[in-house]
Amino acid sequence: TTGGTTSSQHSLPTANCLFVYATAFPTSTFSRALGAPILEDRWCDALVALLGAAPRRVIRLLTTDRVLDPGRFELLDVLHDVPNRETLGSTVYVHEYHPGGPPPSAVLDEPDDWNQLVTPGA
Repeated sequence: TTGGTTSSQHSLPTANCLFVYATAFPTSTFSRALGAPILEDRWCDALVALLGAAPRRVIRLLTTDRVLDPGRFELLDVLHDVPNRETLGSTVYVHEYHPGGPPPSAVLDEPDDWNQLVTPGA
């Protein structure tokens, strides 16, 4: 990204799957329901901008140790205890993004779980 925008040369119009090593990105919000931090909006915004040029089809995203904004990315699965020599283990979250489509609903046990967020220091 440059100055908060993503140029078309960085788009992934043919991607079907994208891996994001999100462990390194800062986070300030935590989901009690998932026991996981939620990736900050600026990173989710950058992903949406990057994927925005994709033809209208589903794109799968895998993130490490952080979930993506449930209003824009559908959470499909959680893989616990994935080997990661940098952190002595990670959790991988499997999401889907639907370009140009309506925001998907989060896959959780309780519909209000995403509203039960904790902001450290608040």
